[in-house]
Amino acid sequence: MAMWFFLHHFCAGIRHLAMDLHYGVTLEQSRMSGKLVLVMGILLTILIGVKLW
Repeated sequence: MAMWFFLHHFCAGIRHLAMDLHYGVTLEQSRMSGKLVLVMGILLTILIGVKLW
């Protein structure tokens, strides 16, 4: 669970850096990037979990 917290925060940070550069600031793009952050956090957690197992 702690790994997911870290990876989600990391992906969200990248999203916010992109938004600071005015990428993905429309409502539709923001919703899509929010969903992408959630999915990427879960996928990265699974991948790292499998790698460590």
